[in-house]
Amino acid sequence: MQLPLTVLRRCLNGKILVKLKDGKTFVGRLESIDDYMNLVISGCYEVNDNGEPMKKYGKSFLRGNNVIYIVTDFVES
Repeated sequence: MQLPLTVLRRCLNGKILVKLKDGKTFVGRLESIDDYMNLVISGCYEVNDNGEPMKKYGKSFLRGNNVIYIVTDFVES
């Protein structure tokens, strides 16, 4: 069994998908993570429920307490 932070640290520089409590979903490259699961994502953009890009944000900071789930090694279809 692996701890979530261990898994996420292995995914540094990898593409991830992040779902937030407010229903928004973001995709980008995981640049940094801390012990509170705060994320810095480069090339970040918001996607709709169909996975289509909606809005670009560039480098973004997402607070760990707002995250519902993270998909690692995310590959777009």
